Amino acid sequence: MAQVGVDKSQKYDRQLRLWGDHGQKALESSHVCLVNASSVGTEVLKSLVLPGLGKFSIVDENRVSGADAGCNFFLPASEIGKSRAEVACKYLCEMNEDVEGSAVELSTENLLAKDVDYFKQFSCVIATHLPERDLVRLSEACWRSNVPLLIVQCCGFVAYVRLQVAEHCVVEARPDNAPEDLRLDRPFPALTEFLHTQNLSTMDRKTHSHTPYVVLLHKFLEQWKEEHGTSMPSNYKEKTEFKKMLRKGIQVDENGVPADEENFDEALAKANGCLKLTSVPSDVLAILHDPCMENLSASSSNFWVLVNALGVFAAEEGCLPLRGSLPDMTADSERYITIQTIYRQKAAEDADRVWRHAQSICRELKKDPSSISQEETKVFCKNAAFLRVLRSRSFAEEVQKPSMLSADIDDGLGREDPHMNIYLFIRAAFRFYEQHGHYPGGEEDDLLLFKELVTTMTTEWNVSAPSCEATMTSLVASKGSELPSVTGFVGALVSQEVIKLLTCQFMPFNNTLIYSAKLASTATFQL
Repeated sequence: MAQVGVDKSQKYDRQLRLWGDHGQKALESSHVCLVNASSVGTEVLKSLVLPGLGKFSIVDENRVSGADAGCNFFLPASEIGKSRAEVACKYLCEMNEDVEGSAVELSTENLLAKDVDYFKQFSCVIATHLPERDLVRLSEACWRSNVPLLIVQCCGFVAYVRLQVAEHCVVEARPDNAPEDLRLDRPFPALTEFLHTQNLSTMDRKTHSHTPYVVLLHKFLEQWKEEHGTSMPSNYKEKTEFKKMLRKGIQVDENGVPADEENFDEALAKANGCLKLTSVPSDVLAILHDPCMENLSASSSNFWVLVNALGVFAAEEGCLPLRGSLPDMTADSERYITIQTIYRQKAAEDADRVWRHAQSICRELKKDPSSISQEETKVFCKNAAFLRVLRSRSFAEEVQKPSMLSADIDDGLGREDPHMNIYLFIRAAFRFYEQHGHYPGGEEDDLLLFKELVTTMTTEWNVSAPSCEATMTSLVASKGSELPSVTGFVGALVSQEVIKLLTCQFMPFNNTLIYSAKLASTATFQL
């Protein structure tokens, strides 16, 4: 058994470095459903099977056709006439023996007719090339169960992706250029005790040049307080003055030439980011006051229980738990490790307090306290400053209330945004399929009929008519077909969004994504 664990750690080494053991565990415990084994659908699953998705199910009543074999690597010509779900499942499972796959040879309509809650069992549902009528029904079923739904449609050189999620809580948003959490404005006792042992004026040249910039910033902040009576430089003028003070601390030789001290260069570079008062970010404050906090129960997710516990901690301390991570810096090993240990120990103490609050809340709610582990709480507290909650509109509402889209769409069309034009054309292609039983391009007069439909829809939606004739003609010429080069790119892109949803790491897009192969660009819209 131990050997299996070693093999997996080697097999998934690179991704483990990205999303960690807990992210991999979340992925391996997930069950994803693909509706229709289209080319883009199997490409999405391929990029989920390779990193070790737990299970997947393919819902598809169709048989492999010659058209499938021409654009889908997982439906070869030798399998024509066989079940698309079975064939795709077989070839996908061959890519990773750790993954379990199953085939369901039924339509979405029949499944929902037999069991309205059928899709409730899945961690995420991916729907490809479904008629709009079926998409609406699937949207409503997933919305009721808060199961994330990704709608994917590729037509020739363009693609449409729609994410629907009633509520998605992100613990590890991992924003770029996240500010450091050094608490220089309110150093805690253990840090203060260590900082007081550091005397810059008595250090030799080597020790002085290897003093961590955390110490340097603290020492000169103390000097700033004595001279100015304020705890922190608060504006550009004051920060400039503080940096001049910091530069004067660089040692000089007997000729008055400043020494080459990289630690001071780091302190000067980090000053603006570190010279800030510790506070609770506005995004996190909004979550602490979210309506979900008023209706906690035994069925509430661990996320909201921990948010409640975080709120108790923040009320007591006036800040969030210490993150505990220390960036690399020019320093001797002994002092760097000492400071690193001090920050980690304080972060562990803060996380333990939040965990104890969470345990008390669980008991009050009659929720099993063991459902929230200390390890889960540590991860939560380390990322407390970056918590996010994503809520989108349902696709069903978007279809049933198009007037709500008019401002967004008209703004895009008014600016002649080519991506917004593609959105309108793909939505029109959905309706064309409903009316004619095939995507535009299958018959000689389809282009004219499609143009008339686009005009009708812009009138219904009360938006301006687009003037992008070339894009419309290209979409009709594609006849709703899939191009491997497009489905390969879009499949990889969608799989990354699915992994974000399954691991609760990084922020998924909200809520509409358009891709144009001709423009070699993507755009997202919150519709």
